[in-house]
Amino acid sequence: MNDNLNIAVIGGDLRQIYIADHLCENGYSVTVYGTVQSSLLKPHRIAASLAHALDICDVIVCPTPFSKNGSYLFTENEEISITNSLLEQTLTPNHFVVGGDFTKDFLNYCLFHQIEYYDFMKDDVIAIENAVATAEGAIAIAIQSSSINLSKSRCLVLGFGRCGKILARKLDGFQTSLTISTRNTSSLAYGNSLGYEVFPLSELKDNLSNFDYIFNTIPSMLLTQEYLSKLSPETTIIDIASSPGGLDYDYAKKHHLNAHLCLGIPGKISPKATGIILSNALLKKLKERSD
Repeated sequence: MNDNLNIAVIGGDLRQIYIADHLCENGYSVTVYGTVQSSLLKPHRIAASLAHALDICDVIVCPTPFSKNGSYLFTENEEISITNSLLEQTLTPNHFVVGGDFTKDFLNYCLFHQIEYYDFMKDDVIAIENAVATAEGAIAIAIQSSSINLSKSRCLVLGFGRCGKILARKLDGFQTSLTISTRNTSSLAYGNSLGYEVFPLSELKDNLSNFDYIFNTIPSMLLTQEYLSKLSPETTIIDIASSPGGLDYDYAKKHHLNAHLCLGIPGKISPKATGIILSNALLKKLKERSD
């Protein structure tokens, strides 16, 4: 606990609410501004403006992601908008700014004006825990979106990075017939060593129609019309790659394919768990700064 440290939580989704609550439970004075309106919010101090929030606070907790369009802070509060430039103009070198996926322009501003910052998404521990929430959410959406059971189904995971590995492990727990496809030969070997079927992406076109569920984690346009034309509307496609996703959604919609671009899963599926993860990371960082 630090009686002298005041924290502002601004913008974002329900995760920001749980961050504010968790920080309050740990003894910090918390002020909120531009957060989503929710009955879950405990009676924190509500700032009248962004300038008010930053004037009375030392630590500024920005949303994750910081911005979705590069110009405005991300918030699900439809009554308040905060431009990145307004935040920049209101910050001082006395502030410590935290958030997720800061824009390059904002980071450059902070560096030039000697404003200390911490990006949640550059922390490997948080990234792994975030991938767990993403994987669980992707599976939940897949089950809701399909007319068949996930158990015993034929599943394909495209990409075998951090998120792909965690997703594969959780799908394996459903006793699926699991296949991994990626460009990386060592990842293919690793997947095979875990007992999964594997094939390189160069063979995707010939194998794509063999699956009930397809989970894409590769952040590039992979499933073009040429590939999607081989799929049945019965195939469930869950795309958890970063925006704009990894498939041709215009074609998918026109041909009534069961394709879903699932962005921001942690904030939508498990906001409390992920909010507490972020709050704990901030508490650890604050302790390091005070030592």
